[in-house]
Amino acid sequence: MNSRLQFYRLAGIFVVTIFATQLCWSLATPLFSGPDEPTQVIKAASVAHGELSITQAHRYPSPYTIVRVPRIYTESSNYPLCFMFQPTQSAKCAGSFPPKIPITTTRTANNRSSHPPSQMVGALTYVGRYPPLYYLLVGLPGLLSTTSFSVYLMRTLSDLVSSVLIGVSLCLALDISQSKLRASERDLSIRPLFTIGVLFAIVPAFQFASSVVNPNGLEAAAALGLWTSIACLKFSRTEIQSKRSVYFCAISACVEASMRGLSPFWVACSLLVGVLYLGKTRSLEIWSWRYTKVIGAISLIVCLADSAWIFLANTLEIAGTSCTQNCPSLYRNAARAFGNTWQYVHQLIGTFGWINLITNNPARNTSIFGWEFWIYLGVIFTLLTVSVYSWMRTKSQGHVTGALLGRSQLSIDAQVVAIVGLLCLVVFLPVVIQASQANRFGFIWQGRYVMPLATGLPVLGLAMAKDGTLTRNLGKIAGILWGILGCISLYATLHRYMVGTSGSLFIFSNNGWSPPISAAIICALYLICTVVIVRAIAKPMQLP
Repeated sequence: MNSRLQFYRLAGIFVVTIFATQLCWSLATPLFSGPDEPTQVIKAASVAHGELSITQAHRYPSPYTIVRVPRIYTESSNYPLCFMFQPTQSAKCAGSFPPKIPITTTRTANNRSSHPPSQMVGALTYVGRYPPLYYLLVGLPGLLSTTSFSVYLMRTLSDLVSSVLIGVSLCLALDISQSKLRASERDLSIRPLFTIGVLFAIVPAFQFASSVVNPNGLEAAAALGLWTSIACLKFSRTEIQSKRSVYFCAISACVEASMRGLSPFWVACSLLVGVLYLGKTRSLEIWSWRYTKVIGAISLIVCLADSAWIFLANTLEIAGTSCTQNCPSLYRNAARAFGNTWQYVHQLIGTFGWINLITNNPARNTSIFGWEFWIYLGVIFTLLTVSVYSWMRTKSQGHVTGALLGRSQLSIDAQVVAIVGLLCLVVFLPVVIQASQANRFGFIWQGRYVMPLATGLPVLGLAMAKDGTLTRNLGKIAGILWGILGCISLYATLHRYMVGTSGSLFIFSNNGWSPPISAAIICALYLICTVVIVRAIAKPMQLP
């Protein structure tokens, strides 16, 4: 089998297994329990029915628009009300969707009859000004059915697109990390932690966001593709590797920029950090390729078109509580926003469902075991530390001083500065954005908003690691831990919605909410797919 077919085969394995794990998350989560999912479904259904125009809703704040959707979707906002901010409450209280009672009725001369669920009516949504690409991709099931099945199909389409981006990212990273090098390239050693870095960017909150109807999940998946492509361009040494990385970088950037109001800004930040990470020499070399200029020009046009939509549609206008008198100063707002950083980190890694942005109540965390979050942080910190250590040890035969004085160190310095700069962006950009907007909209930031930038930290950081016994063994252990923690997170989500956080840890025989298929089957499928992913990374096909 030639190398190209091997690559496509491995990519197919990753896409299929990732898609299956995403389906498990979609089935383990009740309908409309994702953040903003009810209004996202309304937007997707309206776009599927051909409505791209923006009609401001009178007597409502600017973000609210009126769209026409099948009547059944107007009930979506009411469905999760009984459990969305009640972690101890099972989702069983919501009943079935659509409700068995008529939504509205009209009285005629002889009888009462209900309006059909498929009747087109006006509905409110506060994401009506968002770019339409995501909703075009996932909204088609709204044309086929007006039952809960259509919403699950929307989730499935979202899972599929995200899985393609995630699967290709893993395959590209594995291709680079396992490439055999010629004897003349002894300074370009194999990078066994690169794929692990991509894997650990897929934290539970990432998987959850990608499994519900919300563009934030696809935005994060596209960002993962963008960061992986940048790291691949840094270390690729064959033309086919470079071409794949350039094309995938362009596709990921275009998809990411088309998702949400801040998405083009995240793409710009990522590319700036990427140029610094690549270094001046490598960046100019990549730009000198003819196909890079062509695909770069096309990508720029797409990103500019997305930015124009966001500007003209006023997508960044949001609803919130404004301050009219005795408003806090910019400094006080910044201090408060910075004080919320740890809460945002928790939301970024392991908080699912609807979250309360006002308090940091540990009881609202859906995880069964509180230490799960700390293990994630500990593993990522350990991996980054080992990555830096392995690089320092291999430079100039282990002499760091010699490495710092060597000419080859300039590009490595740029990598370190790029990673530190990215960390600063992840921490301080939310502070700046909130401090400047708090008096107008209040403090409404969520950790998942900065996920497109945060995914780059483990990807770029672990791509630096050089080959060695320590990095190889640690990479295998980390891959197994990723699988175990993912299984725990999925089980925790099922536990929260089936019996509530105060319910019995054993969920397979209960009188609470039940997913569309057996919880035991969901857990078994997720475990099998996770084993396949980890095994493919630990013992991959040797790609030339």
